[in-house]
Amino acid sequence: MLKGFNKNDIALVIFESEKYNDSMIKLVKQLPKKFNRIGYVSLNKGYLQLIKGMEKNKIDKKKFFFIDAVSSANEAVSIKEKQVSFVFSAENLTQMSLVICNALLKYKIDCVIFDSLSTLLIYHPEDTVLKFLHYIINNLRSRNVTAIFTTVKNEKNASFLENSKVFVDQTIIS
Repeated sequence: MLKGFNKNDIALVIFESEKYNDSMIKLVKQLPKKFNRIGYVSLNKGYLQLIKGMEKNKIDKKKFFFIDAVSSANEAVSIKEKQVSFVFSAENLTQMSLVICNALLKYKIDCVIFDSLSTLLIYHPEDTVLKFLHYIINNLRSRNVTAIFTTVKNEKNASFLENSKVFVDQTIIS
């Protein structure tokens, strides 16, 4: 899936909704082979669910730092792990950008996977998500961080997908 994908590239990966989970596993499985420290920003699954899935699929989780925008504050308090930070709502883009930027510096992340832009469209209008994407991509580029932004293809987000393509180096349709 990442053939021809180089370090410091920014990619938009578009999945068919029915293949999303299997495609994400295949993608995430490739990352520890190519990168030293991966930031996994999740808007779809909480930290504990991600860890369980990685263990089931034999993915080396030691190279990952997680940013969980799914788990509740109560769940977060019970998780005493150093490899995770929490954003308590996908609605709070300011907090999310601060947590991502702090993690880049503190954990020397060389690749970010963002799961997923289509989830942000549930909480925000397209233009807001595009502005957020532009800001995050510029921040990643300034730090020479590779990034993979995932999304699901559907009729409702066709305009968003077209507009997002201008910010990335390549678009991968899976």
